[in-house]
Amino acid sequence: MIISCLFSLAFYCLFYGKLPSPLLFSGAVLLLAGSLLFRHKNGHKHGGFLSIDVQVQKSRLKSWHPGIKACFAVASALICIAADSITLSLFVIGSMMLFTIYGGKTPAHYYFALLTAPLTFIILGVVAILFEISPAPLGLLDIAIGGSYLSVTYRSQQAALSLICRAFGAVSCLYLLSLSTPMHQIIGFLRKIKAPALIVELMYLIYRYIFLLLATQQQMARAAEARLGYRDWRISLRTMASSSLNLLFLSFRRSSDCFTAMEARCYDGEIAFLERKNGLRKTEVLAAAAYLLLLLGFWYGARRLQG
Repeated sequence: MIISCLFSLAFYCLFYGKLPSPLLFSGAVLLLAGSLLFRHKNGHKHGGFLSIDVQVQKSRLKSWHPGIKACFAVASALICIAADSITLSLFVIGSMMLFTIYGGKTPAHYYFALLTAPLTFIILGVVAILFEISPAPLGLLDIAIGGSYLSVTYRSQQAALSLICRAFGAVSCLYLLSLSTPMHQIIGFLRKIKAPALIVELMYLIYRYIFLLLATQQQMARAAEARLGYRDWRISLRTMASSSLNLLFLSFRRSSDCFTAMEARCYDGEIAFLERKNGLRKTEVLAAAAYLLLLLGFWYGARRLQG
């Protein structure tokens, strides 16, 4: 509910003074209602982050060379951030969504459900940028608070809109990589480019352990719900405190069990994977290069027009 209200508030403040008041108010109300409906229908059906690996295995882009996908996604994100162009960012967001949903065959409802987590942090940052505290009214929207004003200005609107577009564009690029490339392929690519071995090992262990903690937490939540542990607000707080403490102890025990299992399998400080070699295909290289050149041309043209 709070997140949906934040979405609606950010939309209203971002376009205040740019859209007619009836249209602006209607859009904010529709966004609030749509956000509440979407969270109600999809909030607990996509399986959380536990199902990411399943979706990766189903992706049609899984057979693409991991190095090409990693370089393509990171380069696109860097161009999107460096260009600081709302138009280019919107193009990157739209194209990456098409690549992931239609190219990789990732379900659209699952993709948008995953986006709610990073989008929430982005919106929080946008709300903080939108409002300025001043001793006098600044212009577009002024809310009197005591002897000061909470104001939304044209400059803060532009800065917030630029931030949300660039951040969302970068996130969509990284989602293309994470929803089409299994973790062992990413680790194999990092080893080939001579990334520090310690960082690579820690990255995989932390990634794996997140899933273990999430699975444990979900089991505890289902057990507590079956015992009516969330029947009212007071009992819910007590259950949450108890579950958090139990999760801490269980996490230490699971980590010890995991390390014992690794040692029993002759773990010597390096995790080895059976990898299938994905050779470089000219079509993949040409497609990635053409897209990046298109972005660079877009960026150069936008700068020429601004100059």
